Amino acid sequence: MKNLTQHHRPVIALVIADALFFTMTDPTKVSAAWLAIAFGLLIATLYMIITYILRFLRLYGIRLGKRERRLALFITATISSLAALQSVGGLNNHDIFVLVPLAVLLYAYVSYGRPKPEAAKGQ
Repeated sequence: MKNLTQHHRPVIALVIADALFFTMTDPTKVSAAWLAIAFGLLIATLYMIITYILRFLRLYGIRLGKRERRLALFITATISSLAALQSVGGLNNHDIFVLVPLAVLLYAYVSYGRPKPEAAKGQ
């Protein structure tokens, strides 16, 4: 049990920080700095949830290996950019149809487009 709580300590701290911050602030009355902090907490929570979902997929045989962290970062960046556009009222269908495929292409380029370090040394 001790090992389990040590492994999940950052998640527990993040959930407590979210609960305290979002229950004690009123978004209509706080300054922009507090809204930026709230957005940062939202991104961190989203990243943690996506990381745990990708870890859960291992139970079904989907192993991403070293790409798991990169995929979690790309999914988090895509969803958080869409959330940021939505919060300022600038999100429409065109943005979704442009940003999501571009994020998928960028992930494919970054993940699979690089030569392996062994191949680069041999050239």
